Amino acid sequence: MKIGFWNINRNNRIESLLLNLVVQHSLDVLIFAEYNSNIQEFCNRLNAVCYGTYVPLFNIGCDKICGVINSKYKQEIIISTSRYEILNIRSSFFSILLGLIHAPSKLHSSDNDRLLCFNTFYHDIEKAEGKTKINNTIIIGDFNANPFENYVIGACSLHGIPYKEEVAKESRIVQGKEYKMFYNPMWRFFGSQSPPYGTYYYNSSSTDNYFWNTFDQIIFRPALIPAFAEDSLKIITSINNKSLLVNNYKPNKKISDHLPIIFNIQEEKIR
Repeated sequence: MKIGFWNINRNNRIESLLLNLVVQHSLDVLIFAEYNSNIQEFCNRLNAVCYGTYVPLFNIGCDKICGVINSKYKQEIIISTSRYEILNIRSSFFSILLGLIHAPSKLHSSDNDRLLCFNTFYHDIEKAEGKTKINNTIIIGDFNANPFENYVIGACSLHGIPYKEEVAKESRIVQGKEYKMFYNPMWRFFGSQSPPYGTYYYNSSSTDNYFWNTFDQIIFRPALIPAFAEDSLKIITSINNKSLLVNNYKPNKKISDHLPIIFNIQEEKIR
């Protein structure tokens, strides 16, 4: 299952890039944040070049996230809020939970706002896992936080850990309570040899200036580690030879201030 995510920054003029992103990478799922056009109309145009393959992702209340999915998969909404959705995605031989989130912006919300969002989201993930008896959970979206921030790595939030060997233990005890873990492969982009060094660039005047941030992330439960195709995880910098960067360095804001990410979960290895 090939999955992509892109915060397109409300840009209605890049539909051809979105279509080409799906086609070029043979995506089964493409998820958007800050998409304010008609997703069914986009789906119709996509099907005109993909022979009627895609349907919109189910959405009953989340106005921050939408997307399209290959019609060979069945989908069911488990939990939906204004900020996130949790879907059960099924084929004839596997089921996964797909958590989609667009967390509150650092520019327009407080740390406590984000912490509340992540805490609530994580508890709803656990509730959905308990209800469906599914441990194959993927979370993807614009976290508006870096992998090293408490909202992502903290045990009381998403608990996304960058080491497979630790995550394989499935959980750890913190102050006498057990917390399940997610594997976060996005850390690999820090310290890269060449751009991109993340998915979002912001040059602030603060004393702490990261310049590059990895706000757009995937994390998943340890059950899916054997099925994760390591080399498939990419931050996309061009689509059909159209660069998404300015001066081959940072995102071109005329397209979007975020870069898309893609990855592949090998279905035959899903337990």
